Amino acid sequence: MPRKLFVSSKFTEFDEYVTIGTGGIYFSAEFVKKNNLEDVTFAKFYTFDENPYKFGVEFERGDEKVEGTFAVIRSSRSNSSFYTTARAFMQEVIPLKNLLKTLKGKRSGAANRFELTFDKLEKCFVFTIIPTFEYSCDVLSIPENIYGIYRYLNSNNDVIYIGKGNIKERAKSSERRDWGIARVQYSVLEDKESRSKYESMHIRMYEASNGAKPTYNLISGKQDIE
Repeated sequence: MPRKLFVSSKFTEFDEYVTIGTGGIYFSAEFVKKNNLEDVTFAKFYTFDENPYKFGVEFERGDEKVEGTFAVIRSSRSNSSFYTTARAFMQEVIPLKNLLKTLKGKRSGAANRFELTFDKLEKCFVFTIIPTFEYSCDVLSIPENIYGIYRYLNSNNDVIYIGKGNIKERAKSSERRDWGIARVQYSVLEDKESRSKYESMHIRMYEASNGAKPTYNLISGKQDIE
């Protein structure tokens, strides 16, 4: 009888991480401890034009709140970890807003936990979130020459395929004409390696939640080849 290893949703391969949740942005105890952040009072976040899924964070000490900072909140029992609600940041940045919608009602796990590292070039801590198909349109409205990951929805709003590559070319290909694609949801990713990584990740996440891959991933038996 085949056996399957149980892996807890709380498992992570790194100790220093940020967790994105409906209540805010949470920083792990190990991250706080290793970087001597027990006494910080404010956090401020950065976006990067070259990668809409990458974010930077810095911390400040003191009592005076200035523009662009969000208050750090600690548990009354411990200073070993903290979080910030950062509501404006999470609601106004599209990839973060869409990530929250995707995670709504789901338990905390690998899908919303992201490694924090110090970037010497940017001179701040950085983390990169999972692209979550934040753009949506019909096949005819897909912009020209954009690459990324995408998923097809049918008229019942069911996900029928997850793939990667040139989004418009793939959707208009002759072999997909009869798939009943009512809507295409996508994320733009210029890096080929990132496309492969996140395509595979989303297929695994879908299979874990639904017990099987999307219909046409099952029928085709393979992922998109670029």
